[in-house]
Amino acid sequence: MKIENLASLGSASVLDTDIAIVGGGPAGLTIAREFIGTSTRVLVLESGLLEEAPEHAALNSLESDGEPRTAAQRQKRVAFHGQSTETWSDTAQPYGVRCRALGGSSHAWAGKSAAFDPVDFAQRPWVPHSSWPISRETLDSYLDRAADVLNLGPNVYDGRLWDMMGMAPPSPQFDADGLRPFFWQFARSRLDQLDIMRFGREFVTFKADNIRVLLNATVRQIRISEDGSRFEGLEIATIDGVRSQVKAKVAVVAAGGIENPRLLLASNAVHPRGIGNAHDLVGRFLMDHPSARVGYFEARNVKPIIDRFGFYGLRHGGRTHMYSHGLALTPAVQHSAISISSVKLAQLCMILAIDPVPMPPVWRTRFAIASSNGRARSKVVGSPPAITSRSRVPAPSIPPLTGASSIATSRSASSAWTRRTSAGALVVWSI
Repeated sequence: MKIENLASLGSASVLDTDIAIVGGGPAGLTIAREFIGTSTRVLVLESGLLEEAPEHAALNSLESDGEPRTAAQRQKRVAFHGQSTETWSDTAQPYGVRCRALGGSSHAWAGKSAAFDPVDFAQRPWVPHSSWPISRETLDSYLDRAADVLNLGPNVYDGRLWDMMGMAPPSPQFDADGLRPFFWQFARSRLDQLDIMRFGREFVTFKADNIRVLLNATVRQIRISEDGSRFEGLEIATIDGVRSQVKAKVAVVAAGGIENPRLLLASNAVHPRGIGNAHDLVGRFLMDHPSARVGYFEARNVKPIIDRFGFYGLRHGGRTHMYSHGLALTPAVQHSAISISSVKLAQLCMILAIDPVPMPPVWRTRFAIASSNGRARSKVVGSPPAITSRSRVPAPSIPPLTGASSIATSRSASSAWTRRTSAGALVVWSI
């Protein structure tokens, strides 16, 4: 595998390949590894370097409008994300934690992984614009392949896991009509048993003569034919602005939930509204990790909570895979809660929090119920040129959570779009 810095090639270079992958994060590198050992020439374009650098991290800067940011909320966010990466700051990235380096945000993630539930793909009356064009069953045959990439155990995330571990469920059990067990597992490094899966560090160990990785290569424009029917190439640039061209048969845009729409909207030479944006949906439906405090308990009661919602090991395939136990609302209770309150709920998430200071011995329940027609706009700045990414997200008004640390969180959604033409192809992935 050849790994180069675009700056070493000189200005006005023209690179020819079969497949150009925009983004060297988990999605882009997973697609690239599928072609190892084939005759297909693959070029991975990564905006950053092998590791994070401040000058490249500055390209992640964005402005976020419409989402409430109290001092307490920002303080909690800094406490939660501040140790993830040295280049992250709440002011530069008021939304998300993104790492501009080979391996993408796997430089900062915790490795928590789980498959989506069937209900995540379904049309739900209480979630406007919900449903995917595919069902969960469509993806079932790919889940084990994905688990292998992530170095995971069996794709079992519900109560069936107790039987696989040879254990009885904890007692007493919760009301099964309202709450169900839910498990996460953790993607572990194959190179360092004490570390999380870092996609970039593992990818560079592969032997693949047909794959080329180009660092310091930010894609500025996707070029399409004058009639807009076919993909033709990419315009790329170094951090210093030295530009080059990529010619490819197929482009895979795998730069993440913010950079994908930014690039599509900025590529407006032929379509003024951007590529694939005839219906004004590119950049919409951006997802976040909304959370709420639903209860608390005194510090002296920590042990039984951790015993129940702690880590469990499952021996499988010659190694032990770690799972973390939590709870999820059943689809039935989600639907009934909305019917009773007549409030449209975009997403309901729960965080189990440990408060280190003595609290009254009582459980309090606070549900984050918000109208999903709240609309946020995020203006992204940097290189490529600034454009506006739009989203419809819930805007919960939840009392700030102080003195607490999260030990369980909920999932967020991802989306994927595909745009194909008769000659060239542009495939867009978001993770």
